[in-house]
Amino acid sequence: MSPARDGMEPSAPRPVLRWFFQAAALLFLLLGLIGVVVPGMPTTVFILLAAWAAARGSPRLHGWLMAHRLFGPMLRDWRNGGTVSRRAKWSATATMLPCAVLVVATARAPWLAALAIACMAGVLAWLWRRPESALPGLGGAGGDHGHGGCGLGDEGAPGLHASQVLVPGGECHGVNGDDQGERQGV
Repeated sequence: MSPARDGMEPSAPRPVLRWFFQAAALLFLLLGLIGVVVPGMPTTVFILLAAWAAARGSPRLHGWLMAHRLFGPMLRDWRNGGTVSRRAKWSATATMLPCAVLVVATARAPWLAALAIACMAGVLAWLWRRPESALPGLGGAGGDHGHGGCGLGDEGAPGLHASQVLVPGGECHGVNGDDQGERQGV
């Protein structure tokens, strides 16, 4: 049975879907880049969405995102178990604190300020509950780090196969629990 039919590899999307995913990836990337410079606008969620859409519509853009010196480590951390670096957590916290002060100072109604601050607090609570990378250097320092079968090569891209996860200890396992130490045609 071919990989596209056994569920291990996604089949190539139709041209209309591919264009949709390419457009979505570019839109999310643009929003993420705006979020880098506009206080209070998220960056991470848009970069994660851009990588997700690019993986389905533009292998070239996906590879660029995964190899990017700023976005790549974050994407690889997320791909390897939904981890978020401590630095990213502190950065988000440090960005939201002045935004909360600004909201309090400029809100027309106290309930609006309370709602905005509650949303920020909820995001921070969720973020700080995310696991941190269990393997030192996994967050994009490049190099193989002993995870050769999982596809974490020197260029840092493309990373794990969609059906694989990296577990502490550097072993590569399929999401269904079966061992998949070999990279499967990413």
